[in-house]
Amino acid sequence: MTAPVRWYADTYQDAVWDSSLPPRAKLLALAYARHVRDGQGDRTPAADLSWLTYDRAMDQASIGKRALVTSTQQLLVEKGWLVPVRVIPRRPTLYRLAIPAAAAGTPEGTTDDSPEGTTEPGVVPTGELPAAAGSSLPAAASSLSETGGSQEGTTVVPTGERNSSLRSTSQHHPQRGGTVAYVADRLSVDDDEATKVIEQIRAAARKPPRSLGAYVRSLTHDDLIDHLTAVRTAARPALPPTAADDRPVPAWRLDLAARQAPRRGPGADLARRVLAGEIRPQELPDPDHDGHELASVIPLRAHTA
Repeated sequence: MTAPVRWYADTYQDAVWDSSLPPRAKLLALAYARHVRDGQGDRTPAADLSWLTYDRAMDQASIGKRALVTSTQQLLVEKGWLVPVRVIPRRPTLYRLAIPAAAAGTPEGTTDDSPEGTTEPGVVPTGELPAAAGSSLPAAASSLSETGGSQEGTTVVPTGERNSSLRSTSQHHPQRGGTVAYVADRLSVDDDEATKVIEQIRAAARKPPRSLGAYVRSLTHDDLIDHLTAVRTAARPALPPTAADDRPVPAWRLDLAARQAPRRGPGADLARRVLAGEIRPQELPDPDHDGHELASVIPLRAHTA
């Protein structure tokens, strides 16, 4: 029984995690790895071609500006992680994912059946696509799924719209390895959230692990749950203001504070703090709703005849 073939995209992702690239460059490289296709536009173990629109790159790599996407792409090209294959003005550049010699190795789980960088028959083995491929992108992203293959003379490459319709999870390829797929399987999350969990694990480590993949696999399931909770808590939007904060301030409260401020006693001190803005009137107990007496809001000075 032969061992399952390791996906090149997983080998690439592990190499990116273990590299010394800055965090933004790692996230962008991982985003490209999640959308790899071969020369025919199919997802295969040896697929190493990928391209992303600016919007998708900004969303999946948490980059706020297009200029930062461009500079990060240039950094990955200079470092040898992305190799431009097809450049068309005003269209996304098609890249080939490459692992620099300095970062190349045999990560955990690799087999001799599929050496890094090798391709299967029918997959474009060099940086050149078929002659007709550079003329234009496919008119409809559904042409491949409807026909079961690429049209004659046309190379189908992944588009942002087509990628969004495919669930980028480890369930799409049950035999996938890689750290991202491992975390996604253990936590039942998609690859995007698994990537954020791995980044959280790296950031929370007391010192950078020598092998991030081995370190992640050494964590217990409860530890992974804790890191997932931290990721989701950080991404949770701020709670909207409560109804009490939006409640209008009764005029009698401000009038009472103005009359009480010149006097002495705890009520006067509280009134002066309200008028000075140190205490919001909304933070005071409301006798109309909470059952408090008026004296518990701003105590009145007793008058004697």
